[in-house]
Amino acid sequence: MNCLEFKRMALSEPQSGDAHFVEHSRDCPACLRYVDGIRKMDTDLANALDVKMPSDLKARLQLNVELDDEAPNRPVIRRIAIAASVAVTVLLGALLISQKFILNNQVGEDYQSLMAGVVQHMNEQPVTPVWDPQRANRSANVLLASYDARLKLKTMDNLQFSRICPMGQY
Repeated sequence: MNCLEFKRMALSEPQSGDAHFVEHSRDCPACLRYVDGIRKMDTDLANALDVKMPSDLKARLQLNVELDDEAPNRPVIRRIAIAASVAVTVLLGALLISQKFILNNQVGEDYQSLMAGVVQHMNEQPVTPVWDPQRANRSANVLLASYDARLKLKTMDNLQFSRICPMGQY
């Protein structure tokens, strides 16, 4: 038996008593480690699935049945509790949605005022008018270099004028 045949058999029947299987596992340490890993995995899986039943489970189930027989109003109370839970959930959901709407409106208003400030700020900066894209790119690069000599604008074919924000990033 070769290693491939051994591994196939180990996957389907790791506890095999076949003479060739046993002989190969004895002669090949790698295959022995392989089948031991599969056996350990099988054992771990079996232990994970082994659920212990409480010894008093039957008595508790019987008690629940008896209590249900004695309390005919219990389903009504359960329905009321479920309805109250649903009502509270809907109320909380509506509250959260309205808060999110208010927050979104506030963010929108803040964004609009910030953008208005940026536009006003940019309008206050001097414009460098030009007539062709080459001159506009040169002009923009001269303005950028006045702020930081390392800054250089990528050439734009449709640039017609430039305005530099003194904040340094725009």
